[in-house]
Amino acid sequence: MLIFIGATGAIGVVSKLIGPVTIFPLLTLLCLGNVPIIVEKASVHWISLIQFGFIMSFVVFLCEVGVPIPYYSRKKIRFTKYRVFGQFPYLISLLITYIITLILGFANVIPKDSEARIDKEDSMRNLRESPWFQIPYPGQFGVPQVSIGLLLGMLASCLAACIESLGAYGILAKICDEKTPSASTLSRAIVVEGLGCNLAGLMGVGVGITTYSENVAAISITRVASRFTMQLAGMLLICLGIFTKIGAVLATIPDPMVGGILCMGVCMITGVAASNLEFVFLKSSRNLVIMGVSIILGMAIPDYFEEHPIKTSVESVNQMLNILLTIRMFVGGVIAFALDNLVSGVTREQRGFREFQAIENIEEKKDLRIDGYSFPEVVNRILLKLPFLSKIPFMPSISSLQTAVSIQSVLRKRDQ
Repeated sequence: MLIFIGATGAIGVVSKLIGPVTIFPLLTLLCLGNVPIIVEKASVHWISLIQFGFIMSFVVFLCEVGVPIPYYSRKKIRFTKYRVFGQFPYLISLLITYIITLILGFANVIPKDSEARIDKEDSMRNLRESPWFQIPYPGQFGVPQVSIGLLLGMLASCLAACIESLGAYGILAKICDEKTPSASTLSRAIVVEGLGCNLAGLMGVGVGITTYSENVAAISITRVASRFTMQLAGMLLICLGIFTKIGAVLATIPDPMVGGILCMGVCMITGVAASNLEFVFLKSSRNLVIMGVSIILGMAIPDYFEEHPIKTSVESVNQMLNILLTIRMFVGGVIAFALDNLVSGVTREQRGFREFQAIENIEEKKDLRIDGYSFPEVVNRILLKLPFLSKIPFMPSISSLQTAVSIQSVLRKRDQ
């Protein structure tokens, strides 16, 4: 479905109707829906507080602290300061807490039957029995089966994921000092998310591969937004997935530590949700009421139907409606979307919309830089020779390709 929405250009049209007033309640409901999971995992053992405390300290208090790093240059040892805690808050906090938990387990401070122990019997058995190397392939877990109710529930989740992604794209563009994504850029991004979900499903992965709002906050903290860095990270994850022994080691991380990490992640997503309101006119009672109603009803309606499920004579209808009406993001998102587009009283700017701004007068610009959404120059020149490809909704237009090539040519000549 994500591929269809992106390939047809529908997301570009819908993005003109989905603004921060819709995105904020949806992300808020996502965070509120994860609170019970956080409590369930974190309440198992107090080590979750240590995990959360370390991440919180690194992200908030030590983010800008420069740690002296030695290096050798000109036959002399020199030092340079590097934001180690700001660059690797999750990794460092995870390693420290993991070592502490391991020591407490060996000292029997953590009981042997506790879920907080790293050397649990199930974890150790998986670590011993898992192969060192395994390549995933389609259908390795059996033939896929289709359930109408679950299918519709996943379609609703896809729609909610699209709305969440639109909000994440806009915030990320602002963090990276890029212009607002165009319709073709949004369509291309959704197509790639759809391809990722399809590959994940074929390989038997039970989660969708979509934009994660926590990563937007992580980019803001680490200040690393290079596409090349993200490509290397993706290749590293693929390698880690092939070497299953590493995955078995990661599986030894106890649930309380996962609860602490998840708690910080949800906190970051909440912050990203709030940043959507930067351009919303918050003095308007219309905007405040829509967001408030969407959040409250997005919590109340699913809770009601979880306690009082719909019962009709058709089981498939029961399954379909009960799944749709118990998804908080879907219910709240639909309510916010409908009210935001039906209720008048404010302008588009007061609703938080930012219009796409194209780059003009390339020759007159002093500070030239490559568009963050552009393909490499070689690819852009090939696309210019195949103008029919620009008619595809998720491909850049001829004018944007010409602009990108002009900038890239000027920058290449400057570097020579």
